[in-house]
Amino acid sequence: MDVIKVAIVFMGAFLGAGFVSGAEVARFFAGKSPFGIILIAIIFAAGFIVYSFSARLNDFDSPYTRVLIKIFSFFSLSATFAVANETGKVLFGIPLAPLTALAALALTSKQKFIKIGATASVAFALTAAVLAAVGSEPAPGAAPVDAAAVGYAVMSAVVPSFAVSAEIKAMRPNKIILTACVIAVLFTLTVFLFLSAIGENGRLISDPGAIGAGFVISAIAVLSAGVTSGGAQLNAAADTFDRRLMTAAVALALSCIGIKNILTFIYPLMAVSAAGIPALSTLFVTKKILVKKRGN
Repeated sequence: MDVIKVAIVFMGAFLGAGFVSGAEVARFFAGKSPFGIILIAIIFAAGFIVYSFSARLNDFDSPYTRVLIKIFSFFSLSATFAVANETGKVLFGIPLAPLTALAALALTSKQKFIKIGATASVAFALTAAVLAAVGSEPAPGAAPVDAAAVGYAVMSAVVPSFAVSAEIKAMRPNKIILTACVIAVLFTLTVFLFLSAIGENGRLISDPGAIGAGFVISAIAVLSAGVTSGGAQLNAAADTFDRRLMTAAVALALSCIGIKNILTFIYPLMAVSAAGIPALSTLFVTKKILVKKRGN
C-alpha cells in the first residue's frame, strides 16, 4: 500500500500545467518511438531511486546541495508560472500564473502538498483518459531519445522526490525499487495518453469549448501547477511567508519571458542543477566517511 501511495503522490507532484497545455508533451515526447518513451520513463524512475537513496543517506545535508536545491526550485517555480500562463492563454486568453501563485502560497506545509498531490494525480489521469478518447491517434514516431528529453526526465524527478522524502526514509531499499517500477509504468501510460490527446497544434485539445471541458481543464491546471509550484516554493524559500511571497513575485517576473524561452534556456539549467544535487550529496557523504575513518 505504501508503494502505491508514494507512486501516486510522486506522479501527482510531477504532473503540472505543462501537460495540460501540451507544451512539454509536444516538446519532449512527440515523434519519439515507443521504445524511446519507455527508456525516458526508466530514466525518470532511476532519478527517483537516486534522489531517494541520497535522501536516506544524509537528507541533502550538504550546504552546497541545499543551495543547489534552492536554485533549482526557484527556476522550477518560474517555469511552472510560465506554463500556467500558456495554459490560460490557450483556454481562455488570460494568464493563470497569478492564480497559480496564490495556490502555491496556500500550501504552507508538506502535508498539504502531499494530499493535494495525490488528488491532482487522480484528476489528471481521469482527464487524460477522457481527452485521449476524443483525440486523434498520434502518428507513430521513430525519433531517438535526445539529450533534452533525458534532461527533462532527470530534472522532473527532483520536486516530487522532495514531496515524499519522509515516506522514502521509512521505506526499505527493495520497496524503493518496487515504487520506482510502478512510477515507470505510470509515467509511460500517462505520456501515451497525453500524446493521444494533443492535437496537431501541440495543444491538449484544439477546442476545449467544443466538448465543454475548458473549465475542468483550467481548474486542474491551476491545481496541478499550484502543487508543483508550491513544492518548489517550499524548497526555495520555506523560512517565512515574506520570503515565500518575495520568491513568488520574482519568479512571476522571470516567467514573463515565456514558455518557449523557458524550455530553451531555463530547462537546461534545471537539468544540470538536478544532476548536481545527488552528485554533491554523494561527495558530501563520502567525505564524511573518509574523515571519520582517518579519525579512527
